[in-house]
Amino acid sequence: MFGAMAQASDDSSPDVIMPTEEVLKGCLKDIKLDPLKDSHLGSFLGKTNLASELAGKKLPAKDVLEAVETAVFGYCEEMKHPGISLVMTLSQPRIVKAVLRDHPDAITQLRADGLLK
Repeated sequence: MFGAMAQASDDSSPDVIMPTEEVLKGCLKDIKLDPLKDSHLGSFLGKTNLASELAGKKLPAKDVLEAVETAVFGYCEEMKHPGISLVMTLSQPRIVKAVLRDHPDAITQLRADGLLK
């Protein structure tokens, strides 16, 4: 969903310095994906290495977006459940905003580039 759009954008995406793995996990745990299915996020954190992959790195914001997209896609493929895939795919923008919550300028730029709702 985001990958093709990200490839089409220019490289105006600001660099962001990501927080520690623990802080990223905390940001992600603050998301409420679905009141009836919040366990999906715990499972997502356990089955992906998103927090450890991003932790402490300086990256362009669009690379963070692409890392989230890759993690969500891989998780959906592993879970092989259409309902989980739908919840996680619809939650991608919220996940991106959560991991970039300390970088509102990056969120603004991703929106301006048409990469994030």
